[in-house]
Amino acid sequence: MNYPLPSDESKVTVLQLATAVNRDEYAYRQLFLLFYKPALLFVSNILHSEELAEEIYSDVLLKIWQMESRLQQVSNYKQYLFTALRNASFNELKKQKKFQIIALEENATDHLPVTSPEETLLNGEFSSKIKSAIAALPLQCQLVYRLIKEEGFNYKQTADIMDLSVNTIERHMNNALKKIVVALKPYLSV
Repeated sequence: MNYPLPSDESKVTVLQLATAVNRDEYAYRQLFLLFYKPALLFVSNILHSEELAEEIYSDVLLKIWQMESRLQQVSNYKQYLFTALRNASFNELKKQKKFQIIALEENATDHLPVTSPEETLLNGEFSSKIKSAIAALPLQCQLVYRLIKEEGFNYKQTADIMDLSVNTIERHMNNALKKIVVALKPYLSV
């Protein structure tokens, strides 16, 4: 069955309901694929392992499938998914007693026009500094930054996912931005 929809949010809702109510395997596969890349990046940043990220994602999606009709009671599927991924990742960390994080893989300067080899070199160097600054953030601070800036969650949603207060999320975000600016200050002066 095909589900053409005007927006991603409504598409997710239709796929979620088709999975919950009709037990539609095609809809379930579409949900799986829709969140695959951002979920793997999110979990990989926590666990420092793409292989473990894939395993965690598969386990969480299997649990979602097993929810059956209870899945239709989830009001925000994306938020629910990322909360479940965070919890499963932290449980894995507790099990392994590791707290490592990897740098962001996408290039932050891909959108900049490049006109010379010097600019290419400078953009690559600046992008590397941005990645290093983000990777150097404390774990909670980094996760808050990534959820808000990379995944597009608002502060309230991030607070729900991280099981923290909105004030704590604001403090983490402020700290993250301050630390990133300090790390990039030598590269931002004219």
